[in-house]
Amino acid sequence: MRLRREPIDSGQGWRVLIPPRDTMDEAQALVRRIDEAGIDDYLVMREGADARAIALGRYGSEATARRRVEAMADAGFDDAVAQPLGDAAQVWLDITAAGDFNAEAARTATGAAQREPRDCPSGA
Repeated sequence: MRLRREPIDSGQGWRVLIPPRDTMDEAQALVRRIDEAGIDDYLVMREGADARAIALGRYGSEATARRRVEAMADAGFDDAVAQPLGDAAQVWLDITAAGDFNAEAARTATGAAQREPRDCPSGA
């Protein structure tokens, strides 16, 4: 059994960033590479959970954010990611169980809104 969160579009837009580096020196070295690539639309984040990340913009749609990620990858920055703004997520409880497991009873007991059965490969 494992808990899994999948971010979903909250309707608040999207952001693109390169995840935080281990040190501010590493973040600054990355900024120099970004500058050398001719990209000047970025911000080094200095506080919070994303300190030392490189913000590459906020976008109104997922498609526009994904285009920015692709442009960054084309420039050699493969670790840029698009993320929905806000804290909207679907939370799933993944359970691997024997054939006699009562999935509907488990859904009811956990208060889950739905269940989604999946076939497991042999030997899983």
